[in-house]
Amino acid sequence: MTGQATARSPLRQGVNGACHRDIWAGRTILVSTAALVAEMAIGGVALILVGLSQDPESEFTGLGLVFTTVVILPMLAIGSVILGLLATLVLVLPTVWLARRAKGRWGWTQKGAAWGVPLVASMVSAALLLVGSVLYTMASGAVGSPTVHAWWWLALTAFSVPSALLAWLAASRTEPGSGLRLALRVFASGTAGAVGLALCGGLAYATGLVKLYEPPHLSRADVVGIWQDGRGGTLELTADGGATAHRLSDTGHGHCEGTGTWSLESSRKRSQDLELAGACGTTWSIGGTPERPTLYYYVGDPDEGHRYTLLRGGER
Repeated sequence: MTGQATARSPLRQGVNGACHRDIWAGRTILVSTAALVAEMAIGGVALILVGLSQDPESEFTGLGLVFTTVVILPMLAIGSVILGLLATLVLVLPTVWLARRAKGRWGWTQKGAAWGVPLVASMVSAALLLVGSVLYTMASGAVGSPTVHAWWWLALTAFSVPSALLAWLAASRTEPGSGLRLALRVFASGTAGAVGLALCGGLAYATGLVKLYEPPHLSRADVVGIWQDGRGGTLELTADGGATAHRLSDTGHGHCEGTGTWSLESSRKRSQDLELAGACGTTWSIGGTPERPTLYYYVGDPDEGHRYTLLRGGER
């Protein structure tokens, strides 16, 4: 009826322009940062849970990985806040600002933000990725593959859309303290989601529904053959215990060649080692999977996870 006030949601007010809050206000920055930190918390828990079932890139496996994550959790929290704030300023708020500017030109309805913000987010992500690609090419002289660029574009878009929608919502609210309350609710929901995901994942591992990663246990016959590093280095292991090395990396500082002997050791409960004596003598750990085993050792500090890896011939 004419003259009668009609209740509208904050999101609809923002879309129709009834409320013109500054996109770059403190409340939008706070809400967006809280949303991005919550996303990173959930994503980090998901990566840890997936990593527990995979061949790790560091010495920490199973509970050791969880313990290490807990120890450095305060540093991760500070880093996620800084990264969330940076992403808010260079990715999320430009998306919301451009979407607000475009809404009148595109004639959005009250549901416009539901598709308009993701559309603008994909454009801003593409532009940001293009700038990053140009800088990377100028610095390294290499050009990334289209597949890698496509995955990065999808990841940036998916990362920015939830926080952009929440920032749009925060910008449309006028009551004092509403931005802080919304940010706290977003952060609490993200924390609850991360904890819930961790509990579900822990239950899945505890019940055996998902198996923790365990390195394969190989027989002598499984080890016999030619192992390659993909850069011209080979290690040939024979059934009589002989070994011949050709251009193997010598702890990353050169190459070594020669002959020697090998033996399998099972000194640790969950893993095997291959002891190489003679020329290029060192201890190789066995990793990978039973179908695709690897021989490797760490170069430098094991905490950094830099491996020198050999695969059986023809498996690269």
